[in-house]
Amino acid sequence: MNKGIIGIAIVFVVLSAGAFAFTGMNRGFAMDEEKLAEIQTIRETVEYAIESGDYSAWLEAVEGTPMERMIEKVTEENFPDFVEMHTI
Repeated sequence: MNKGIIGIAIVFVVLSAGAFAFTGMNRGFAMDEEKLAEIQTIRETVEYAIESGDYSAWLEAVEGTPMERMIEKVTEENFPDFVEMHTI
C-alpha cells in the first residue's frame, strides 16, 4: 500500500479527532448548536462517502473544509486505498 495514502489516512483521523475535541471544548465559547450540527453533518457525510467508496461524494464533502488539503493527495485512482485504510 502506498505510504502516502497511509499518511493521508493518519492526517484524516487526526483532523477529525482534533475538530471534535475542539468543538466539545468550545461549547461555552463561540460554537453554537447550529455550528456544531453543521460540523457533525459534514463529518457524517465524509464518513458515509468513504464507507460507500464514493470518491465524488467524498470530494464534494471535503471541499471547503479543513480536510480539503487532502484533495491533493487522495485522487480517484488511489481512493480505494484510502477507503481500505479507513476500515483498518
